[in-house]
Amino acid sequence: MREVGSPVIVLAAGGLDALLKWESVQPQLAALTRVCSFDAPGFGWSERAKVVSFRQTAIDLHTALHNALVDGPYVSVGHSNGGLVAQAFIHLYRDQVVGVVFDDSVSPKESVQFPKRFETSSLVRGFGKLAVRMGLLKQICKETAACPDCGKFIDTLTQLSAHYKEAEAAVPNEDPYGDIPLFVLEHDPSAGLSGERDEAFEKAWIEWQKELAARSTNSKLEVVSGVGHEIQTVKPALVVDAVQWVLARAKEGTRKNSDDSRRFTKRTVTKSA
Repeated sequence: MREVGSPVIVLAAGGLDALLKWESVQPQLAALTRVCSFDAPGFGWSERAKVVSFRQTAIDLHTALHNALVDGPYVSVGHSNGGLVAQAFIHLYRDQVVGVVFDDSVSPKESVQFPKRFETSSLVRGFGKLAVRMGLLKQICKETAACPDCGKFIDTLTQLSAHYKEAEAAVPNEDPYGDIPLFVLEHDPSAGLSGERDEAFEKAWIEWQKELAARSTNSKLEVVSGVGHEIQTVKPALVVDAVQWVLARAKEGTRKNSDDSRRFTKRTVTKSA
């Protein structure tokens, strides 16, 4: 966390990740302004989660910022499931948010349109919990800094199915952001979300990213050619560029009457070097 600078960049990692996922991005952002990343309750070095929900995680994040005397305004950045945390944060604290970056963010519609993906995830989490009890994951957890307490981690995962199911209620799909600067980064559909291709899911993902971009009249959407879901790890400079795009508009007061302010109309493809 950098000690000075405004607005404050707040980084929310994906649902299964700890703040270390931002290690290639955060130092570069810290050269621009104050930046904070956090572990959601139940992940990384945070305490066990009492309640698992995107709304509660957003509230916990805001409370942590307040307790650390990190006042807004904020630029909210969310990757994957962390995008749902960012969406809940914006919904709850709209007057404190001056910019948004969605790094291949999950949509609230996912659990409704593709419920079987979460049924499969439940089975995997159940196996993971059994493996923890048997001690099979102990060595892995010792060697993985992002998972210092494997039991806590798996306990949180077992609650995630309900966590996803409440996302649509906690984060309204039709949640306009006005002219808040908004940048959406989207993985290459040909690369797949995690190296696997699901044609129907990829088509839905494309529409979800368009819908996210359309929440603001001052938005930009870029598809990162050749890169899958982990954009901030594979191409961290693109995330930094996206944040800079948002910061420039937030700092310069160009949110209104800007030549670049427009209703989102098309997807831009950024070629990966």
